[in-house]
Amino acid sequence: MGSGPYKLAEWVRGERLVLVRNDGYWGKRPTVDKIVFQIIPETTTRVAMLRAGQLDLAYSPTPADVPSLEADPNLTVTRPLSTRMIFMGMNTQKGPTADKLIRQAFNYAVDKEAITDKILFKVAKPLDGPMPPSIFGYTRMEKQYDYNPDKAKALLKQANFSKDTVVKMITPNGRYMYDKQVAEAVQAYLKDIGVKTELRTYDWPTYSSITSKPLDQTEVEMYLIGWGFPYYDADPYLLMYFSSFVHPPKGLNSTFYLNPKYDQAVGGARQIMDPATRWHCPCTCAPSKDNCL
Repeated sequence: MGSGPYKLAEWVRGERLVLVRNDGYWGKRPTVDKIVFQIIPETTTRVAMLRAGQLDLAYSPTPADVPSLEADPNLTVTRPLSTRMIFMGMNTQKGPTADKLIRQAFNYAVDKEAITDKILFKVAKPLDGPMPPSIFGYTRMEKQYDYNPDKAKALLKQANFSKDTVVKMITPNGRYMYDKQVAEAVQAYLKDIGVKTELRTYDWPTYSSITSKPLDQTEVEMYLIGWGFPYYDADPYLLMYFSSFVHPPKGLNSTFYLNPKYDQAVGGARQIMDPATRWHCPCTCAPSKDNCL
């Protein structure tokens, strides 16, 4: 604290955070003397204050507000992609989604472009890999799940999926932008390919409790979740949602994905400091640098 271009001057919990210029900063001197972060939880209030000139900048308006804000000649809307991902997790060890063919079918069944365009008003983009493109280590997945309901139905048939099966889906309500609406859209797309689902919504504390149960206790089959990290590195994305090191209750991998080779690769990359080596580390990478390409 205080080693950057600004230092803390005042903090009133739940009201404001005030930063002032640090004249002793070692780098380039900032041009703004003081920054006041006002804590305004209500989105409509933030937008109203912005329009009235009471704020210079307002963070995270609702997607529905964006078109009218962009039409206002007195305002500028920027859409930088964040490091947060929103996705549907599927239990890989028990329940109907333990079958890889069924998981693939569900991926083909959902029109991700339509969800980001129509529900999220284009303030989000479909992911093409396990992390946002701004992250160090990002690589576009070679296999993409385009919207293809016919292929989804064929995969279900190949998996002998029973139409009497009811897949359990859960989502938080209000934790992420339009989380419940996104889950409902996924539910509708699955219905289009003949899959019955039971969707339940929970407040965040209850939801966290449900998704943190170990495999022998969990009833989670499909769940909507979000993940973002403050530093731009692949490690927290690859570790937290695909590694067996963090199966609940140890961590957040409620898919219970289990792949020893993957664990070895992630564990090895965590001990390598050279960026170029980490980038090219293959799936058989061990902690020794000599074993990496």
